[in-house]
Amino acid sequence: MSIVEVVRKTTTVVEVAHPGVQGPAGTGGGGSGATGPTGPTGPTGPTGATGGTGPTGATGSTGSTGPTGATGADSTVAGPTGATGATGATGATGATGATGPVGTTDALPEGSTNLYFTAARVLATVLSGLSTATNAVITASDTVLGALGKLQKQISDNLTTLTSHTGNTSNPHATTAAQVGAVSTGAVTTSGLTMSTARLLGRNTASTGAIEEITLGTNLSFSGTTLNATGGGLTDAAVLAAARELANSNFGGL
Repeated sequence: MSIVEVVRKTTTVVEVAHPGVQGPAGTGGGGSGATGPTGPTGPTGPTGATGGTGPTGATGSTGSTGPTGATGADSTVAGPTGATGATGATGATGATGATGPVGTTDALPEGSTNLYFTAARVLATVLSGLSTATNAVITASDTVLGALGKLQKQISDNLTTLTSHTGNTSNPHATTAAQVGAVSTGAVTTSGLTMSTARLLGRNTASTGAIEEITLGTNLSFSGTTLNATGGGLTDAAVLAAARELANSNFGGL
């Protein structure tokens, strides 16, 4: 309700009635004369003053919120690209700062994870992950760990082969005594040994030892492979002694 409506409803219109002009007295007659006609209604008195504004009515309760309207469809039309602004001028190059002192790793403290490289640490590094399964030539693309694994496998395989070979006593290479400078076995005449002309084989030096060449003495000579004694200077006892010496000579197992 608006203020105007409140004023209109609280304003009382007061109409004041004024009596009309009294008519002339009637002539004396018998009894009272008839009542004269009512005079005309006097004019309407002035409107009374407007009453004071009534108190404002209590505020009405807030109405419930209306339902949310449907979301409008997204626009698929891209807005126009704005014009590229002018490139600003390049600022002046600042002055070069003073060169700082040259630092070294000696001034940088060592952390707990990324440690410094030292020879002692390298030598003490455990070869974790070493594999000795591959026997191959080391190449430039191998890691240190991979190269050590290949090298160890080569050594191990070669040692196995060498041990097997050195333990073979059946002369796998068919090596002869002459090839290795060993004394031949068997008969002296087929041994391949050589000696000077006109000598006998024996040993005059005391104790057991190598065969010696014995020079023919006086009245002894060879006729082919036969030993001859001439001039009567050789007694039977001497011949017998010489034969015994030859029979008892040590030929070193020949």
